[in-house]
Amino acid sequence: MTQVDAMKEIERLKCLNQPVRKLNVAAYARVSTESDRLRHSLAEQISRYSTLIRSTPQWTFAGIYSDEGISGTGMAKRTGFLKMLQDCEDGLIDIILTKSIQRFARNTVDLLKTVRHLKDIGVEVRFERENISTFSKEGELMLSILASFAQDEARSISENVKWAIHKRFENGIPQCRFNVYGYRWKDDVLVPVTAEAETVRVIFGLYLSGMTMAQVAANLNSSGKRTRNHRPWSEDGVRRILGNRIYAGELLLQKQYRPDSFPKRSVNNRGEIPMFLVRNSHDPIVDLSTWEAAQAEKERRHALGASCHPTTFSGRIRCGQCGCNYHRKLKRDSSVPYWFWTCRGKEENKNCSSVDFKESVIEAACACVLKMDGFDKDAFLNKVRRITVQSEDLLVFSFQDGTEVPLHWNLTSRRRRLNGMFPTILCGTCGAPYRRRNYTLASGEQVRKFCCSEGRGHEVITEDEIKDLLKDRNLSAAESMTIDRETLTLNIRDGSRETIQRREAQCRNR
Repeated sequence: MTQVDAMKEIERLKCLNQPVRKLNVAAYARVSTESDRLRHSLAEQISRYSTLIRSTPQWTFAGIYSDEGISGTGMAKRTGFLKMLQDCEDGLIDIILTKSIQRFARNTVDLLKTVRHLKDIGVEVRFERENISTFSKEGELMLSILASFAQDEARSISENVKWAIHKRFENGIPQCRFNVYGYRWKDDVLVPVTAEAETVRVIFGLYLSGMTMAQVAANLNSSGKRTRNHRPWSEDGVRRILGNRIYAGELLLQKQYRPDSFPKRSVNNRGEIPMFLVRNSHDPIVDLSTWEAAQAEKERRHALGASCHPTTFSGRIRCGQCGCNYHRKLKRDSSVPYWFWTCRGKEENKNCSSVDFKESVIEAACACVLKMDGFDKDAFLNKVRRITVQSEDLLVFSFQDGTEVPLHWNLTSRRRRLNGMFPTILCGTCGAPYRRRNYTLASGEQVRKFCCSEGRGHEVITEDEIKDLLKDRNLSAAESMTIDRETLTLNIRDGSRETIQRREAQCRNR
């Protein structure tokens, strides 16, 4: 027998002193209210899990995460829970211990989504009361069933709480002691604070005297008055004061509600469920007639189209189609933001197709009707009662003396302009549009000139010369005009042209 034929003998040698990796173990605890009893329960959970983890040789303590006074139906506000999930993502936790499914999450969708993701990244969750591990075969099935029970229990509790709140409202009792400027709670009754109550009366008085909300806020700040938090008054703060009927001695309950238990979100009650008006619930700061007068004044200004910052035209531009007033808006998405006026009825879907106007064009229209070189606010307010937008090319000015003056628009592909306003001015050398520039002579006189926007050295023409050249001409059919050294050419929309010699006008000027 050869050496090769001999039977081989193989002996497995055991690895001695093989290191055993310890698992990083953390715990999560939560209570949903801040009562002393549950706060003590949270402390007990933290203490017990800390002791358990530290006393287990195969475990390394990875921390205790907790949330106090926060519901388990959502995750957005659970800072401790979110911090724990982030540490799991960073590989700092292998096992999470928690008392029960309800402590971890009451929302079935959130629960299953979270534990599945943790399982995918190698993190086990153990629920002590249910004796379930997410790493076991039956773990997810049991979690789905028990989590559904927990969610139904949360929904039942939510409905019971809603019922109790509704009964309180029916009895005229608010749900909680809310903070409101001008009052403090004494026992269960709102009691006026003298200094703040006086400020509230000033707000109502100034607003009813004709001031805007912004002006009322500025008046309060200039007089040294501040809010409860010692901050300057703002327009929104004044608006909230004026709209709160609590200052008339009344409480309006259930102004907001939660339509669903999951997710928990509050929406304004616009008549979907009953509201409760409690009259004479506390001492008023202003009488009911004053409060109602303020609401009527707000409605009146709104109907006039007045914005938060009324201007010269607020309440004076009316749509001839739907009868609503125009109001002022800021065009922000333009390269150069500008103010324009639009029909309020068109925005409220009243089947109105009225046109919008730049504020600068409205001012030019007023100057044209009043036969003035520029817009004069005082002259407009003294003479013009209303501007009616009859159509896309017709404005009707109604004067204080009862007369009416129609003003027609010329509509081009590029812009809307008035009869009597210059058409677009083009350079005869390069074809670029002209821009108006203001110059001050040595004598102090202001002169307006039109210059080519593309470069220097091209022909310049004064506004007075253009007026002289176009005197007694109907410009309604003119699309544009071209300027060169010798002539001014009117380009008519039908393709024809009318040439005017500049030298004759210059000689007449001399």
